[in-house]
Amino acid sequence: MLNKKPLIVALVMGLIAVALVFSYIKRVEKANAGKQIEYGKVVIAKEQIPVRTKIKETMLDEQVVPTDAIHPDAVTELDEILGKVTNQVIFEGEQILNAKFEDTENLKDLAFIIEEGNRGVTIGVTDVKGLGGNVKPGDHVDVVGTFDKEVTGIDSSFTILSNVMVKAVGNSLGPDQADETGKGAVARTVTLEVTPQQAEKLVLADDKGSLRLTLRHPDDVYTPSSDGTQIFEFVKYYPPIEGEGKAVATTEPMPQYPEYFRNMPEPEKVEEVPIDVKSLVPVEKIRVELILGGQVQEVFLEKPIANQPAV
Repeated sequence: MLNKKPLIVALVMGLIAVALVFSYIKRVEKANAGKQIEYGKVVIAKEQIPVRTKIKETMLDEQVVPTDAIHPDAVTELDEILGKVTNQVIFEGEQILNAKFEDTENLKDLAFIIEEGNRGVTIGVTDVKGLGGNVKPGDHVDVVGTFDKEVTGIDSSFTILSNVMVKAVGNSLGPDQADETGKGAVARTVTLEVTPQQAEKLVLADDKGSLRLTLRHPDDVYTPSSDGTQIFEFVKYYPPIEGEGKAVATTEPMPQYPEYFRNMPEPEKVEEVPIDVKSLVPVEKIRVELILGGQVQEVFLEKPIANQPAV
C-alpha cells in the first residue's frame, strides 16, 4: 500500500497558504476601509513626437490617473514644456518626462533661433565686406549690391535689403568671435534672417553681383528711400561708339543720358527763302472798275501809304 503521508503534508501546507493569503487580504481591506483613491493630472503624447521637434499644444493631451501611477519626473502642466525641443523620441500615449526636453535658450542650434516663417541665408564676406569682423549676431544691417553694365546696363549699386538681423557670423551664434589664440577672428560667412521673398532677392543679387554689409545703429529704424546710384553720377564716363575703340574718362561735364544724346540724329536742314523787303512796305488797296468789251471788271491797285517808313 502506498505511503499517504507526503500527500497529507502537502494538503496541509496548501491550506495554511490559502489561510495566510486570505488573512492578508482582509487586513489590507480593513486598512483601506473608508480611504479614497487620490488622482492627479499628467501630460501624455497624443502622437509620436520625433527628436528635434519643438513642442506644440496640438501634440499633447492631459489625462487624470491615480497619483500612484504618475512618474516622479512627469510633466503635469502643458505650459511647462510648450516651445521646448525634444532630445528623444516620445511615443504615443507615453507620459511626458522633463528629461526628454531641452529648452531653446540652451539649444545652440541655428534652426531653433530663427522665427517661424522666416529663413536663414548665408552670404560670403571678406574683411572689408564683413565690416572687419565688427558685425556680431544680433546686429542689424543693410545689404548693398553692386552690379556691372552686363546686368543693369550701367554700373550701379542698390540697397537690396534694409534692417535685417544677423543670426550667425561664421558658425558662431553668439557675440564672442575670438579664435583659438584669443584674438578676434574675421569670419568668412554671415547668416541673415530674412523672409522667403527677401531670400530670393538676396540669393539672386549674390549670384549676379557683389554684396556688402552696412552696419546700423541698434536704435535706427529709419530707412532712406533710394533708387540706387549709377556710375555716371560721380565718374565722367562716355561709353564707346561702335567702331571707335574703348571709352575714356574725361573731366568734361557729362550729360545725364550719354548714349541718347550721342546717338541722336542730326535735325533736318531747312532751306532759307529770301524775303522780299518791298513786300513789307505798308500799302493801300484802291478799287478800280474797268469796262472791257462791254463787261465791267473789278481791279485792286496797291498804293504805298504816304509818310510810312519801309521795314
